[in-house]
Amino acid sequence: MPLEQITSQTLSPHCMHCMLDKNLDACLEDVAWQERADYMRVVLRTVADGSQTMTAPETSDALGGILRKRFGIVRGVKRPLC
Repeated sequence: MPLEQITSQTLSPHCMHCMLDKNLDACLEDVAWQERADYMRVVLRTVADGSQTMTAPETSDALGGILRKRFGIVRGVKRPLC
């Protein structure tokens, strides 16, 4: 990995790919495919919009909030929303 990528404050292509994979995997398989597709569109927009202004931890936190809000999931564990 190039040093500029390691020290960059913006997301690298590898980071973006990994975040998308992890968020798709975190979504429960029993969720209807259309709902999962809608969720992934929000994830894609968040990563694309934040990739120039947010660090990886900031983007990850934003994605975690979306996952919690939509599905009541915290780090891959289903939890009640309230």
